[in-house]
Amino acid sequence: MKVSGRVGRLVGIVFAVSLGVCGAFSAAACATDDDARGEGGGDSADVAGTPEPDPITTEEWLARFCAPFISLDDAFQHYDVLVAEPPDEPGAAREAYLDLFSHLHAVLEGSSESFGGLGDPPVSDMPPGFSQAMSEATQRAADDVAGLQTRLEEIEPDDAVAMADFMTEMEETQNPIATAFEDLDEYESAELDAAIGGIPECAVLTTEQ
Repeated sequence: MKVSGRVGRLVGIVFAVSLGVCGAFSAAACATDDDARGEGGGDSADVAGTPEPDPITTEEWLARFCAPFISLDDAFQHYDVLVAEPPDEPGAAREAYLDLFSHLHAVLEGSSESFGGLGDPPVSDMPPGFSQAMSEATQRAADDVAGLQTRLEEIEPDDAVAMADFMTEMEETQNPIATAFEDLDEYESAELDAAIGGIPECAVLTTEQ
C-alpha cells in the first residue's frame, strides 16, 4: 500500500505508531486464555456459550493503523530538520541530538509493541506476517537509535571536534525511521489502497503535501 506526500519517502507501505492496542480494536486481540474461557473454566460448553466478537473491518483496521502514525511522521521530520540545521555550539548540538534520540527511541519502541499486537489487516491480497514484520523492523530501528544515543553520551559536551565528526556522520546517514522499513516492500495491498482514501484518520498520510 503506497502513500503520497512526505510520508511516501519512508517506504511503499503505510505504517503507524499504534497506541493502546487493546480496546476498540478487538476483544479477541487482547484477551487472555482465561478471558476466552470465562471464569468457570475452559470446557467447550462455556466457549460455545460466549458470543464471538465481531471481526474487525478493513476500515476499522486502517483507522487504528493510521491515526497514531502521525507521531512517527513527526519524529521523522524532526530528525531531518535537526540534521540539516544543528545548533552551532557543540554542547547545544549534543543536547539537541540527545533529546532527539530519546524521543525517537520512545516512538519506535512504542510502535514495535503496538504493531506486535495489532494483527494483520483483514485483506486477502497481502501475505501473512505484516504485523510481526513491522514490530521487528521498528524494534531494530529503536535499537539502532539507542546505540547512537550511547555513543553521543560518551562525547564530552565541550568536545567540538568530536561533535563535528558526529554531526557529519549524521548528515551522511539515512533517517533511521526510513531505513527500518526498506525490506518490507512485499506488504502491499490493493484492497487497503482502495479503502484508505475514505478513512479520516489516514487523510494526512494520503494527501499530497
